[in-house]
Amino acid sequence: MEDIKNISSKFPILNKIERDLKIPKEYALLASVLLVIILIMSTPIGPIITSLIGVIIPLRETLLVLKQVNPNKDEIRHLLIFWVTFGLLTSLDAYSRFIVSFIPMFYTLKFFLLLYIGPSRFRGSKVVYDVIISKIPERWYINDNGINSALSKADAVAKEAAKKIQEKKHE
Repeated sequence: MEDIKNISSKFPILNKIERDLKIPKEYALLASVLLVIILIMSTPIGPIITSLIGVIIPLRETLLVLKQVNPNKDEIRHLLIFWVTFGLLTSLDAYSRFIVSFIPMFYTLKFFLLLYIGPSRFRGSKVVYDVIISKIPERWYINDNGINSALSKADAVAKEAAKKIQEKKHE
């Protein structure tokens, strides 16, 4: 509980709530987190909240790094990993109905993952890189052969499927 008290002390709004409403700031923090989780899980604005949190924090850090004359290599690496991960997660949103049917708490998990990897102080992007991104075979991205090969295979499968559909229509 002491950790939560320390964290809640960093938010001026929680100090104001404690002073004005006589609600301990750590309880206000926990209630806020619980409210956000409920909103994400049970309302249509869950994806919007998730995307906003996923953009606002790292966007601020990105703009600060871009204004630096000699940005730190670790900061740049953190931001690159974050934006790659964010892009992949956001592209999954196109299939959200399908994904949510298999992973019911998709947006809640996405929300906490983005909160973990967004701010550089958590070093979450390093974990994502070490555990996931570094495991991607280099042949997939060092030269275009991996991508071209995958595109060729996907094209062949799509053409074959279209051909079968046309054949069934003519039967």
